Amino acid sequence: MAESSLSESGEIRDESSSVVYDDEEEPSQDYRPGGYHPIMLGDIFLNRYEIVQKVGWGHFSTVWLCKDLKYNTFVALKVQKSASHYTEAAYDEIDILLKISTSYNDPLWLASLKHYYEGTSEYQNAISEDGIRDHCFVVQLLNSFMHAGPNGKHICMVFEILGVNLLEIIKVYNYKGIPIPICRVISKQVLIALDYLHRICGIIHTDLKPENVLLQLTKAQINEIIKFGILKNKIDCQGPTPRPPETPITEMVKEIREIKEEEKDEKLERKKEKRKKYRQRKKEKEKQLKNQQIEKNNEDTPAVPKKKRKRNKKKKGKKEENQEENIKSENNGTSHEVPKFEEFTFENGEKIENKEIKPLAKFDIEIEEPSDAIEKPNNSEEINAHEEELNQIQNDLLHVENTKEEINDSKDESELSLLEDSSTDFKQTPVVNEFIKVKIADLGNACWIHKHFSTEIQTRQYRSPEVILGISYNYTADVWSFACMLFELITGDFLFDPRTGPDFDKEDDHLAQMVETLGFFSKPFALSGANSKKFFDHRGKLRRVSQLKLWPLKAVLMEKYRIQQHEAHMLTDFLLPMLIYEPEKRCTAQQALDHPWLKMPPDNNYRMTEKEYWETSLVQKQKEVDNNEKLKRGESPDLEGIRMPSSESNTDIEDNDEWSNDETEDKAEEHEREFLENVEYHEHMLKIKENLLGKKWN
Repeated sequence: MAESSLSESGEIRDESSSVVYDDEEEPSQDYRPGGYHPIMLGDIFLNRYEIVQKVGWGHFSTVWLCKDLKYNTFVALKVQKSASHYTEAAYDEIDILLKISTSYNDPLWLASLKHYYEGTSEYQNAISEDGIRDHCFVVQLLNSFMHAGPNGKHICMVFEILGVNLLEIIKVYNYKGIPIPICRVISKQVLIALDYLHRICGIIHTDLKPENVLLQLTKAQINEIIKFGILKNKIDCQGPTPRPPETPITEMVKEIREIKEEEKDEKLERKKEKRKKYRQRKKEKEKQLKNQQIEKNNEDTPAVPKKKRKRNKKKKGKKEENQEENIKSENNGTSHEVPKFEEFTFENGEKIENKEIKPLAKFDIEIEEPSDAIEKPNNSEEINAHEEELNQIQNDLLHVENTKEEINDSKDESELSLLEDSSTDFKQTPVVNEFIKVKIADLGNACWIHKHFSTEIQTRQYRSPEVILGISYNYTADVWSFACMLFELITGDFLFDPRTGPDFDKEDDHLAQMVETLGFFSKPFALSGANSKKFFDHRGKLRRVSQLKLWPLKAVLMEKYRIQQHEAHMLTDFLLPMLIYEPEKRCTAQQALDHPWLKMPPDNNYRMTEKEYWETSLVQKQKEVDNNEKLKRGESPDLEGIRMPSSESNTDIEDNDEWSNDETEDKAEEHEREFLENVEYHEHMLKIKENLLGKKWN
């Protein structure tokens, strides 16, 4: 398995075959026999593909934008390293890609598309002769050939041009989650792609993650990129260095980041002014409320003390810090002037001029009046705490601002007045819309259902339990990865992000996080893997992680991410069958496509209002108090949506293979049995079993 590398956001991700789209260059020492092929702008491959510009590089290959002289269009050319093991891997990848590009005419697939799009506006397009291929939602191999060079013979693969990956879209939304209606569209397309790979092609991707799902480009966007790339090519050819230029998408991102850096000081000044005006108005209002009761010696004392704003999430803070560091390194790492777009047109028809280019780097925030006002608390401490939380939200949002020189004063007033009402609902203007189209890419790690190339698959955060335990995996490993990816798209955070502890490693923590979110492993499954003894004792209990705090998925969505109860319920009902531990019991992509969550009408009001959140929090806290009292009395707690200590932490079991006494064993088993009988996940497992027997979703 390839070693992990640090992503731009600071996250640890395995990138053995993923292409890097940034302004760093591949290692120069790898331009040697067995390594990369040296490529210059204007080089022509197969008397057909003319090199226009560099797109990116990976550990196995470099990728280039090329003009197809035969059809007068543009394609992406992947040139593999020439060593024999890279060549063998390339042949395996080509076999898989050829299967993908030739199986879309299968009558079974046409029947499936008719079912998936029945009753939708996309139906006719999906089942048309030209549309069937695009509705596989998997990258298409257009050509492949061998090219001889000074470093050996290189396998070359020609692909269609695709846009940025979903991780870039997650970054655009500042790691706060892509709107759920858009995630629904993405989910349907990715599941259709997985169904096509699994059921029609007999292929397992084995490395599904946001980096490997790319946006499809519209014709207008492709034309702009083509025009921009050729222009950049001409500029570089006039310079003293033959270094290939970067991808236009990367340069767009970098240009906007440079703009943001230049405006940083100005934005800080504007924010200081806003805060100053806000504090002044707040002070005046409180003086009016206190009226004659305020003495002169208190008139100059602010009603709300100044406090340092702290980030709500350490993870998010680290991501943003790493982003800033990467921005600086990108700006320092290039020796080329960044040209500017005169105009860029998006799929929705919107035109962006000059420095107002918004895709892939920033977006505007709209703040709307709430429908229901919330009464302010009377207690001054509650006011301060509530106001500080709102100020934190404001601070998190204000750093993404309009690029215009001046901000309309009336807009400032309306934003601040909303904060004073302590009832603000924030709504993001989407950078992508419901017409988004994506494709699964990077099949470099893929394998056949009947023939696996490796036992170690999947990037860590998306890795299924059977892979960790050394149990034979099947195509539902991709379904597990998809569920983890969807959670990340909606929330901006990993579902499972294991860390090394003083007494346990990442695999231990990964399994423990699964238990905390999804419930306990069954003893037969826990002990059935080649690696089981490393993680579990003979009872099927985790060896090195004894303190567990159960926090069911639905409760996480509601309590941490403030998703409305109905949406959280439907989303949980959609995700849990894909997160069943046993791969043979796990939901398939085909089954998931029939779930009602995918058919819910678009609704951007899926977040709780402040009032709803506080009311929900009070109810949950009261339940926790009641449950603690029940536990003291030896009664069964109500575990619906409540975080409770696990049976292991309640019984203080020693980390060995023997129980301290029979009473402790009986008590632990009783608590675990109560959990399994009461927690809602048991119902989901029953439901998916019924579904596997042929019943439809309710």
